[in-house]
Amino acid sequence: MTKKNYWEDTPGTPPPPPRRGGITPFGGGRSARRAGPTDAPAYTLPTAPSWWQGITYQNLGSGEKGDSRRYIMAATALLPFMSPEDQRSMVSSIQSMTGTLSGKGTADQPFGDILGIPFDYAAGITPDMFSYYTSAARANEMLSALETMRMASKNTAAQMGPGYQYLTEIADAIRDFGGQPGDPMSRLDYQQFVSTLQPLLDRAQSDDSLSVYAGLARAIALPFLSAGPLFNVNQNGSFGIANARLYG
Repeated sequence: MTKKNYWEDTPGTPPPPPRRGGITPFGGGRSARRAGPTDAPAYTLPTAPSWWQGITYQNLGSGEKGDSRRYIMAATALLPFMSPEDQRSMVSSIQSMTGTLSGKGTADQPFGDILGIPFDYAAGITPDMFSYYTSAARANEMLSALETMRMASKNTAAQMGPGYQYLTEIADAIRDFGGQPGDPMSRLDYQQFVSTLQPLLDRAQSDDSLSVYAGLARAIALPFLSAGPLFNVNQNGSFGIANARLYG
């Protein structure tokens, strides 16, 4: 399924301020601008929107610089598959972390075009939105994007670190229980998915090597849409029963 670009196709008003505080790792702001210029070729994705660009690093480095580069690469690869609201939050995060990307001393603002694209966030969850964000096809596209990014950077999966493997596990869970064309995610699929997803999300809270990926994992697994929730998440982070209107 080809994702609709709701930013460009639907006129409306801008969304409310981003709500995912955990989506920005490493503290954000100037202190996070440690990634430095890119040193590997950019790459393309067949379903990415026009404002998107691939970001890769071949020399990952060590310490916080290496961690920042790994995160930026993964977040960039998954950006096209997030909700518009989460895309905007992630763009702000990536911009704060990359600083200068060109290596020529000029301040780059990657994906800046997205900030001026309006969309209608009061239209409610449409069947197309539900089918796309809960589909196995979207998960396959995310897995392909991560692999395309890794190959463009000329790094092995092991060099990409535990966060890369963790995100593939999240995408695998979406693929295993996601809907198919003409057969959207059912109530039983929902129950099995959240039962599988809960321990994966909990792991990022207890594993220091994965903690910076917690917000990114939630952005791809539980996309935030101002039109309404796709998943019933309680205040304590546990999952409630499936919404009967969405999951027949």
